Amino acid sequence: MPYVSACAKVNLTLELLGARPDGYHEIRTIFQSIDLKDQLYLEPAPSVNVTCSVRELENEENLVYRAICRLQEKSGCDRGIKVFIEKGIPIGMGLGGGSSDAAQTLLTLDRLWGLGFGIDGLLPIAMELGSDVPFFLQGGTALGEGRGDQVTQLRSLPIMWLVVLCPPIELSRKTFRMYSLLTDQHISDGSLVDEAVECINKGWFNNKYLYNVFEHVVSQEYKGFDDMVEAFVQAGAERPCLSGSGPALFSFVKDKTAGEVLCEYLQEKGFLSYLIKTVTRE
Repeated sequence: MPYVSACAKVNLTLELLGARPDGYHEIRTIFQSIDLKDQLYLEPAPSVNVTCSVRELENEENLVYRAICRLQEKSGCDRGIKVFIEKGIPIGMGLGGGSSDAAQTLLTLDRLWGLGFGIDGLLPIAMELGSDVPFFLQGGTALGEGRGDQVTQLRSLPIMWLVVLCPPIELSRKTFRMYSLLTDQHISDGSLVDEAVECINKGWFNNKYLYNVFEHVVSQEYKGFDDMVEAFVQAGAERPCLSGSGPALFSFVKDKTAGEVLCEYLQEKGFLSYLIKTVTRE
């Protein structure tokens, strides 16, 4: 059965610019693909069938299922497909697993079904499915504006190593609840993202640009989160940063060896952690 990989992401910088008339929030963020993946196995079928290694994701709200149905509607194609999702990206952590799965499904079916949409043609469908989905149509390093769905590709960063820590925290309606905690005092002008973009387009990135607006409010929803950050720092993390609306944290390390030491220490303490490298668009 053929398969495709769907990479996760982290947000290097995430600023809130204000509320939007449509009820969403205006943000500026820098997305970065990382080598933490789901695998999607696809084969022709008489109808649409989506299964997953995590059984609770087997429902019609699954973004892969919704992506297939929306693509059928837009294209007029009534062909079926069977998809099995092997989860490797932790769920509900702010790493974009579901969005990445949906984007890879759109790209793969566009090829398999010979629809000819291409990335530009798939973009409106991706925007309907979720704010992060458009980024995953190309991945790499990119600027996200609007709801995060207006994506501009940036120069690819050199390969960098990072450790991702996933706290044992679950929160229903997470994204909605996290945004509801943000107030006018958390609004900024986007200048930090501007500085980071300038830095990236010169071919490098500095940890001083790591920023996530949700770090101001995350401990209000994730009990024990501050203790988790402290444990990460004590383990040797230089600048832990939240990804998306969390609760996953990540920290860049100077090389693979340093990352192995940090990751091994965290795992010995019982934390779910991964040593990962960044992924370029190419």
